[in-house]
Amino acid sequence: MKLFKRFDVVFNLAQPNRVYTNSVAKGASAWGTLSGYLLKIGQMQLLRQQIAHELTASAKYDSKYLFYALKTFNE
Repeated sequence: MKLFKRFDVVFNLAQPNRVYTNSVAKGASAWGTLSGYLLKIGQMQLLRQQIAHELTASAKYDSKYLFYALKTFNE
């Protein structure tokens, strides 16, 4: 029962419009900066994945030719 009384204080705000308006305003001011950082991080992750894919594909393509070149030299 004590737990419900604690939540009752949170859910029954005296002036909800003032509290929520202030909270939204504080969050909105930080949203521009945060979204900029998130976009940069996402872009870096996409570039990292593209580079990894290119390196993997290149290694698979070149390894076949390097193997046959080494085999020819060993003969």
